[in-house]
Amino acid sequence: MTKEFNLNKKIADSGIQAFNCIKDKIEPEHARAIGWVLTKLKLLEEQGAEILKADYDYINHPFHYTNGKKECIDEMIELFGKDNVAMYCDITAYKYKYRQGKKPNTPAEQDKQKAEWYLNKAKELRGYDEGRNEEHNTSSNGSVSEFQA
Repeated sequence: MTKEFNLNKKIADSGIQAFNCIKDKIEPEHARAIGWVLTKLKLLEEQGAEILKADYDYINHPFHYTNGKKECIDEMIELFGKDNVAMYCDITAYKYKYRQGKKPNTPAEQDKQKAEWYLNKAKELRGYDEGRNEEHNTSSNGSVSEFQA
């Protein structure tokens, strides 16, 4: 999906200042990449660019759910355990299926893909095995990823 980022806010300078505060704390290759992106952003702003269009993956490893080293879902597993996060994934998948095509400015296909991602994650967390019966794919709290996205 292509996302439009409004550059009228002159965010490059703020980004460069923030980056300078943390660049010594991150891996050198990541620092180079971030520095390059901020330099390009600054050039675009100086050239008067107002809109930047970029591909953004809202489904698989979206940047807004990553703190730089770990994804939110991985931290949730550490904090709450696999069974609880699997249940959360079941509930979240249901939410995306329920609202599919109803949320303004969100394509139905995106909701469908998110529901599928969460169902697959729930199955992964439970060690789901298609060759086993449902009883053995059920978590300790009794939930099972059984509805279809």
